[in-house]
Order: sequence, then structure tokens, then C-alpha cells
Amino acid sequence: MNTNQQAERLANAYADAILRLSYTYLKNTQDAQDICQTVFVKLLAEPREFESAEHERAYVLRMAANACKDLLK
Repeated sequence: MNTNQQAERLANAYADAILRLSYTYLKNTQDAQDICQTVFVKLLAEPREFESAEHERAYVLRMAANACKDLLK
């Protein structure tokens, strides 16, 4: 799968969940969008293999939560 296909797959699968999670932490739409972009950039820059779809989802959402916590520091 090439990078464009991977980016589209990740965005379709996780964009809404990342935005909701980020907004819950940050209470700011623009910051939530920035976190979403940051997570996708990291995922595409450092591709990983996951054991299952559930493992991938947990990893992506943990990345988003950690990025929110870092922003709040």
C-alpha cells in the first residue's frame, strides 16, 4: 500500500475518533485538529505493523491522548 492509500485509510478509520478524543481533552476545535494532523504525520512518518485492527486503533488513540496531554503541560 502506498503512502497516499495509507493516509486515506487512516483518515477514514480514525479521524473522527481522534478529533472527538482531542476535543474532550482540549475543549478547542483548532487544537483538536492540530492533534489529529500531528498523529497522522507521525503514523505516516514511522509506519508500524500491528497485530490486529484493535491493536492499531488502541495505538492511534493512545498517541492522540498522549499528544493532548503534552499540549496541556
